Amino acid sequence: GASSEAIIDTSKQYHEEFSPASDPLLQNILSIDPSLSTRLASSGPRWIPSVALGVLLRLFECRPNSAVAFADFDWLPPPDLSTPEDQRLMLAAEPALGDPIVTDMKGIDHPCYLTSPPDALCDILFPTDFARMASFTI
Repeated sequence: GASSEAIIDTSKQYHEEFSPASDPLLQNILSIDPSLSTRLASSGPRWIPSVALGVLLRLFECRPNSAVAFADFDWLPPPDLSTPEDQRLMLAAEPALGDPIVTDMKGIDHPCYLTSPPDALCDILFPTDFARMASFTI
């Protein structure tokens, strides 16, 4: 599997750089469910909910007979982008399965996490694939 890192280039623009996954949590998740690192022909890369799966790993490590119920977004609308420049900036990150929506505290959506204003406090919201999380077994 590979992970993505936001890199700033000499023109002060952010872009994604993919490299072999080195994060211990991500490596553990991919060892448990290798299908998460499989690139789907129709969708390119995918976001892996490593923090959510890490919580599940820890929960079941401490309480192996636990049952959990989650409530979250399983779908998010596309960002509300009003200008052609916003549409162009949408291409800064490679489209991926489970792309987040980026919105700031004023309710303004941004094209992607790489192009949100550096001084803006933003929420990055991910849709939750509940079926995928339910199938994650330890």
